Amino acid sequence: MSPPVDLRVVPEFPDVVAETSIGVVGRPNVSNTKSQFENLRRAVLSGCIVLCGCSGKLDAIDHVSAESQEDSGTDDAAPVASATYPNCLPALLSNEHPAGGSACPAGGYGGDASPGLCTYCTCHEPCDHDADCTAPLGVTAEGECNDDGVCLLRCGGGKTCPDGMQCIANEFDDDGDICVWGTDDEFFCGHALGGPPDPCGGITSESTCNATVSDLTNDRCVWVEETILANGSPSCEGSATQGRCVWVEEASDCSSTERCPSDDVRVLWRDLGAGTVAVASFDCGFQPYWAEGYENCDLSGIAAIPLVCACGCD
Repeated sequence: MSPPVDLRVVPEFPDVVAETSIGVVGRPNVSNTKSQFENLRRAVLSGCIVLCGCSGKLDAIDHVSAESQEDSGTDDAAPVASATYPNCLPALLSNEHPAGGSACPAGGYGGDASPGLCTYCTCHEPCDHDADCTAPLGVTAEGECNDDGVCLLRCGGGKTCPDGMQCIANEFDDDGDICVWGTDDEFFCGHALGGPPDPCGGITSESTCNATVSDLTNDRCVWVEETILANGSPSCEGSATQGRCVWVEEASDCSSTERCPSDDVRVLWRDLGAGTVAVASFDCGFQPYWAEGYENCDLSGIAAIPLVCACGCD
């Protein structure tokens, strides 16, 4: 059995084989032909020097220097585009979280919290020099190409950021404040961070509830009256009613299984435990956020499922 090959050993290659003088029968010897051609080439160049006034540096014509070759080379690297500092917040709501997609083609990063903000982000715009990171016109923040080759806008000392961006302390280095896209919109952050904080759950006033609307998403709070019923009972005699502020998203319409036969309302229910459920009716333009725990009613058959769902249509 052969010993194992050590892949770390660099193989030794033989010296380049010298040109042979063996020729093909009936044809001139290869080396002789090359020699004749070389003599003819030099004779022509010499004639050019004498008759045509060509440069007398035959060696310079014969051998291009390495320096000349370097000078004649071209740089194929594409120039880096100037930074534009696009809004990356919409990307936080996409599947390309934390920041990416069309908003941030080169990716980005986001932070969970900062004073006055529930989330923020910046786009990773590549750079080679600080000049690639020039701030937009009218902005006093200073563009910087950091050690990772990414543009930042330094805004310490009261320097201004582009419209819509805010100046915060940079959690990733200690070199000063930077401009970011940030928000304190709780509806937005509930979506971007995958769940509550619930912007509606703590509101006890109907007027305040209905006036609470997101600035960035199609979300808002609505006040609903829930009826507490025994689960499985055909009776609509509720044990209690309660007002509740609910987080909803805009919806195009109601599906046939949720809509009352004669009314343009969406009837939903949620399990309260201990054999009771809460039934509530919503305008068809709204759908409760998933974290609210409501489930769809099925009003498409002879009997509603669950039975108490029909009570929401009374």
